[in-house]
Amino acid sequence: MDKVLKNYIDQEGKVKIWPSKRKHKLLVLDYLSSKFDLGIYYSEKEMNEVLNKYHLFGDYAILRRELFNSGYINRTKDCSKYWRVGPLISPDVWETDRLISKDSMLEECEELQKIYNAGAYMNKWVGGSCEPDYIYKHITEGALPPNGLKKYYAIKTIYKKETLEMIGLIEMYHGYPDAKTFYIAFLFIHPEHQRKGYGQEIVEFVCKMANDLKYAKAGMAVHLKNWPAVRFWTSCGFNKIASVSGDELHSENTFCAMRLEKSL
Repeated sequence: MDKVLKNYIDQEGKVKIWPSKRKHKLLVLDYLSSKFDLGIYYSEKEMNEVLNKYHLFGDYAILRRELFNSGYINRTKDCSKYWRVGPLISPDVWETDRLISKDSMLEECEELQKIYNAGAYMNKWVGGSCEPDYIYKHITEGALPPNGLKKYYAIKTIYKKETLEMIGLIEMYHGYPDAKTFYIAFLFIHPEHQRKGYGQEIVEFVCKMANDLKYAKAGMAVHLKNWPAVRFWTSCGFNKIASVSGDELHSENTFCAMRLEKSL
């Protein structure tokens, strides 16, 4: 949980104080919106019942109104139905100065898998091994966070615009770990095309696009032993450590990753 948000939430997960600062209000509203399920319609009474479970100052009306005004909840004109607004989805095709990126297709599995396999050298830094059906599985099933929905996940193939040569892939999830974060789950450029600025070009585009879609942050995770990746992502402005997780002990055979964020 965000350190600022903790100032407003008690040990039982209830909002104890309504913030005065707008940016703090948005943190609370984002937290409250997570208590409503995506794809479910709620009556006004049901909305109030959920809000009453998660606040202590007895003003569900202002919370319901603020959730709507800030875009976390939508409703019908007669206020008979309310629903949680899902994350905004990025375009199917991206185009930068030198690159084109579009949703990956099953016909690209073999070539994309070769690109993915070319990253095997990183296994010594991140642990594990290359999955032989990684691309097929992620195109067909996605790589979803807990309680995630496939419609918010995307895997895209990256091409050089000039030659239409396939040079990499990027995976993302719209709205993780919260609805206001655009999460980059995986980015890899084939070693033959690294150190040419393609990775930075894609990341710059993604961050601008996410900002245009009204996301507040971009996020990703990097293994601490993967020093080239740590240097790359921090140089791209991902300089806030949101969390650290991994093995308890440090050794050659244990691993740890940190989730980094960039404000948009």
